[in-house]
Amino acid sequence: DNKIPFVVRLSDFGMICPNAHLLRNDQVCELCIKGSLLNSVKYRCVQNSLGASVVNYLATKYHEFKGYYDLIPYFIVPSSFTREKMVEAGLAPSKLLHIPTFVKHETVSGSTRKKNILYIGRLDKTKGLHVLLNAVKFINTNYPNVNFECTITGDGENNYVKGLKSFVETNNLKTVKFIGHVDKETIDLLIKDSLALVTPSIWYDNLPN
Repeated sequence: DNKIPFVVRLSDFGMICPNAHLLRNDQVCELCIKGSLLNSVKYRCVQNSLGASVVNYLATKYHEFKGYYDLIPYFIVPSSFTREKMVEAGLAPSKLLHIPTFVKHETVSGSTRKKNILYIGRLDKTKGLHVLLNAVKFINTNYPNVNFECTITGDGENNYVKGLKSFVETNNLKTVKFIGHVDKETIDLLIKDSLALVTPSIWYDNLPN
């Protein structure tokens, strides 16, 4: 109303996928991108609830009807992949700006680069921590002379976190450390002293119907 321009940063796929992650039953799903959002109601994609999925669908359609998305001059996306999916879903490429997530160079320069692999983020199945731990197990089993540590920060859903810690204990992954939620200053120190940051992921060859 006051002619103040603003931008919106898209941290997930919530605008084009009601469950925000392009996943259904732990498999990649792009039905709403390539078709109708009614798929989210059909498969109860929001909280596995028909009611919640219907409410989400109606809210999205209301926003579209009122033209709220048209009021946003630019959407900021953290990755080129996100931009690609938004374009596939019909957003104008000219409104999507790719600005990668960053850290301040001066806070992590002069690193000693210890043999530590670092994960920063939420401990959630969509983040793929189980993939990371399986990779650590594979290296320990097949390349026992490769010495490194794996530090995992963050908190998450209790049962998933318990499962991760149980996997570490069962497979004797002594180099894996869970240190929980830490403040920004500690994050900077961890980045500075680590060999690499890791983002676990799975490549799916077959998409569900």
